[in-house]
Amino acid sequence: MADGETHLRALERWLATQWPNARNVTCSFIGSPKTGMSNDTSFLDVTWQEGGATRHRKLVLRRAVEGLEVHPPQVDLPARSTELQHAVMQALDRSGAVPAPKVLPLERNVDWLG
Repeated sequence: MADGETHLRALERWLATQWPNARNVTCSFIGSPKTGMSNDTSFLDVTWQEGGATRHRKLVLRRAVEGLEVHPPQVDLPARSTELQHAVMQALDRSGAVPAPKVLPLERNVDWLG
């Protein structure tokens, strides 16, 4: 993760806005994929309190970063490519036709994580 702790704290604040019943959201960096180069990708471990219970979830954070592209862009801007990937994963999940992960909302405001 590019700015490590700063991004983790920002992600915790963002997740708290997405999960209004969550308290004490904590994110920790697990690692990065060994392959794939289209986006800044991090594996995260997230814990929080909700309804008196401790919850746990592993997440994959994908960030579009200008200038990070290794392959020719699929669309004009890396952010647009990330939006397209998000939409496809969401559609696959909704269709039930193939196994697909549940995706969190796409955040377009770069002030959260850059």
